[in-house]
Amino acid sequence: KDISIPIPQTPAKKPIPQTSKKMSQVVLPTNNELMQGINACNVEIVQILMSTGEYSKYLDSALLYACSTCKESSTVYNGRVRGVVVPTLLSYGANVNCFYTESKMTPLMYACKNESENVVNAILERKGVDVDMKDKQGNSALTYAATKSFTYGIQAIVDYKQRNK
Repeated sequence: KDISIPIPQTPAKKPIPQTSKKMSQVVLPTNNELMQGINACNVEIVQILMSTGEYSKYLDSALLYACSTCKESSTVYNGRVRGVVVPTLLSYGANVNCFYTESKMTPLMYACKNESENVVNAILERKGVDVDMKDKQGNSALTYAATKSFTYGIQAIVDYKQRNK
């Protein structure tokens, strides 16, 4: 079940430093080209569109969408690995603590709910991840990991907390 997600070799046009602990609310955007690139698991499309600067307003929504649609049980779509766009979006400065306004679910919660080891890794490589955030139901990423018996996610979160005391 260990699938490596290749990290794009082309660096982001303007990499942004590690995410701060600030949170941002996100409303699910309307269908656009960036979301289509994510849906197709196509890093090149995402990089090209993000490099224009016109899609930065969708960055947090794009990260949430990518994390919510990446399930390890369906890791390949049209020959591409799901979740491969997450490191690219993070390199452009997507806020790892963003959440959908309706559910208050974060990228890490979705990654744990979907049992996505690679996406959990990509998120927890960043500094400033608030692993204790709660959604509208009062669940944290750890709750989602435990509910799914996703031991990898549980261990990754526990390790992250230890490293960032």
